[in-house]
Amino acid sequence: MHFRSRIAIVCVVLFGVAGVGCSRPAEGPAPEQPKERPISFYLERYPEIMDDWRRAFTIETELGIPVGYARPDSADLTLWQDWVQHIPLWHFNKGVSSPTRGFIASRDSISRAVRMPLRGGNISSAGIPIQLYAEYLLWRGQLDAFRWSPLAGDTVTYDRFLSSRLAFGPRGELRLRPDEPRPASSEELSRMVDAIAASMTFASLATHCESLERNPIAPGDLLIATDSAGKRGEVYVVLTRLEGRGKPPVLLLGTGCEFGCDFHIPLFGATRTEAWLTRDQAEQRVSTWDRWEWFRPRFNGLP
Repeated sequence: MHFRSRIAIVCVVLFGVAGVGCSRPAEGPAPEQPKERPISFYLERYPEIMDDWRRAFTIETELGIPVGYARPDSADLTLWQDWVQHIPLWHFNKGVSSPTRGFIASRDSISRAVRMPLRGGNISSAGIPIQLYAEYLLWRGQLDAFRWSPLAGDTVTYDRFLSSRLAFGPRGELRLRPDEPRPASSEELSRMVDAIAASMTFASLATHCESLERNPIAPGDLLIATDSAGKRGEVYVVLTRLEGRGKPPVLLLGTGCEFGCDFHIPLFGATRTEAWLTRDQAEQRVSTWDRWEWFRPRFNGLP
C-alpha cells in the first residue's frame, strides 16, 4: 500500500473557514425542496435502511445544495457510485450512538447522521466501507458475490460464513471453522460484517482499492489516513461530489469512529449545514496523520 507522505498544513481558505457555505439556517432541517427522486426510489434501493419510514431525509432536504452547484448525473456514474450518492440521511435531531457505548454525540456536534443500520460494535470508520459494500450487494440480490480477503486469516464469502463458526487467531485474524449451515438473514449479515470489521486493518482495506492520485473523485471513494505504523487512523467516504460552473468541485464526506458508531457527516463548519469541502480542504483535515491517500474500492461484485 502506497500512501501519500505527510504534508504540512497549508491555511488555504476557500468559501469560508471550514467548508463551502450554502444559504441554509444553522438549526433545523433545510427548507423543503423538490426531491430528485420519489419516496418509492428510496424504499426500493435502501430497504434495510428505510425500515418502515415513509419519508426520505436527503442531502437536498437536510443540507441543501450550495448555490451554483449540482449533483453528478446518474448516467455518468456506476450503479454503485449512484447508490452511494443517494443514501438517505437522518433528520436534524439525530445524534450519534454506539452499540457498545450508548449515546456519544449530540445532534449539534455533527452535521448529520447517515441512515445506515448499526450492524455491530466493531464497525469503525475503516469498517464502514465494508458495510456499504454488503448493503449494496444485499439490495442487488448478489450477496453470493461478497468476498473479503484479509492480509492474514481466512477469505470470507457469505456462503462460507453461513456454514462456519467464528474463531480468531493469535493476532486477531478471522478464522472460519466448518459448522452446521445457517439460513441467510439480516442478523447473520450483521454478524459477518461485524466479524470482518473486528479483524480488518487499514492496510487490508487499501489492498481492496486502487489509488486515485490526482484523478477525479466520485461517490464511494475513500480518503484513508493512518499513523506511521498503520494501527490508528480514520477513513472518510465520499457521499457525493458536486460540480459548479467556474468553481472547484466540493465533496460531502462521511465517517465513523475509532470504535463502532453511527455513520455520520462531521461538523466541518460554523453551522451544521456547512458540510461541503473542496478536495484541498478535505486533505487538510487528514494532513496531521503520517500517511494519507485517496482510494477507489475494487470490491468483488462492484460495477
